[in-house]
Amino acid sequence: VREGGGLFIQCQPVRYTNDEDEKYWNLFLKRFGLQILHEGVFDKTRPFEGRTLGKFTFWFTGNVSSHSVTEGVRHLYLPLHSAGRYPGLVALDYSAEWQVVVRGHKEAKSYRSGKGGEPNIVNLDADGTYKVEPPVVAVRQFGEGRIVSYPISSLFTGMNYGKKLWSHTVETN
Repeated sequence: VREGGGLFIQCQPVRYTNDEDEKYWNLFLKRFGLQILHEGVFDKTRPFEGRTLGKFTFWFTGNVSSHSVTEGVRHLYLPLHSAGRYPGLVALDYSAEWQVVVRGHKEAKSYRSGKGGEPNIVNLDADGTYKVEPPVVAVRQFGEGRIVSYPISSLFTGMNYGKKLWSHTVETN
């Protein structure tokens, strides 16, 4: 990347109790100025129901800044949950080198994970780090290269592409 390449970073939520995924990935991500927070992002004022294998809650944002990465993008439609009740969009802490190009609206927040004895389930009753306009997509230079961070669940970016049971959920507007 430093020599002119590109990198797409798609952080995922911790799934299993006592799993140390965040510790491992945060060691790797530190050199890029990123840290996974044990939180998910959601906007309670902009939910809508969609379908994947069953009913799913989504939310949307139109808080999109002008940038080559966001060219032609007016809105993003995002899942509340990933597999199970884990965050569909992981909250990340970005160093000063990052430029956030998509944020939630002012009513959106990050919420801590941990509810009812399940440490990794997003808890919509527990405010997290971001009280307004949480980051959704961010970009940065890294040497001669560029990095994009979009911490959305891989369930919604092609993980189940071509599987008859999974509708290809890509929401646009």
